[in-house]
Amino acid sequence: MSHKSSFTIVIPCYNESSAIERFWDECISFLPLFGSHFPSWSLQFYFVDNNSTDGSKEHLERLIQNAPKELATYFKTGQCSEQGYGAALKYGFNQTSATFIGFADLDNTYPLYSFIPMLKIIEKSSADMVMASRLQPGSEMTWLRRIGNIFYLKWTNWLFDSALSDTCSGMRVFHSSQLPQILNLKRNDLSFSIQFTAWALKNNWIISEYPIFYRDRIGRSKLSVLKDGITFFIVLNLMKFRKHASSI
Repeated sequence: MSHKSSFTIVIPCYNESSAIERFWDECISFLPLFGSHFPSWSLQFYFVDNNSTDGSKEHLERLIQNAPKELATYFKTGQCSEQGYGAALKYGFNQTSATFIGFADLDNTYPLYSFIPMLKIIEKSSADMVMASRLQPGSEMTWLRRIGNIFYLKWTNWLFDSALSDTCSGMRVFHSSQLPQILNLKRNDLSFSIQFTAWALKNNWIISEYPIFYRDRIGRSKLSVLKDGITFFIVLNLMKFRKHASSI
């Protein structure tokens, strides 16, 4: 008997109440699309609230409770008490036994339909991870963040002799066999994304990329361009030159 494949999408949530309704509508639209491409697969969205103070957790739970039963089964929520983007993602990763695990933000920036081609790539290739590439023509990323992302991209590619087109993407799909390595990474803040990329490059993961249309976010960004930018730079260099990189 063949093993039934499964896919869990982990969504961290910290004070995203203004974006929840639109994201929920996109999730509901995504369900039949996913089913048409992967009819034998199981799918789950796992929302990880990270100590929101604006009612985000209650808003999500209310939407799930009020949804028709056949839809509500696709959604679960969890609570990560340790603050930080990386902490919330790792909490969510640790709650699933799916074949493939993905993640994206709740702020409207990543189109969920892009998970379909990303899954097809990882399913049919030897890739360990597929990353959404945001730095495309027409991207709605602000000019300041674009400049920062291009800098980290070029620095990462130089450090690790790689040819990625995006290093800080917050939309990815990876095989669950890689989960123990990912959970061992120590960064719990926003720099988790770039530590994840650096770890994968340092350990010779096979990484594929898929170009997406990156949208303007709903709500206030949690990223501090200066503070987080400096942290990203430090983490990248430590990942390259420290022997025990996962402990950084």
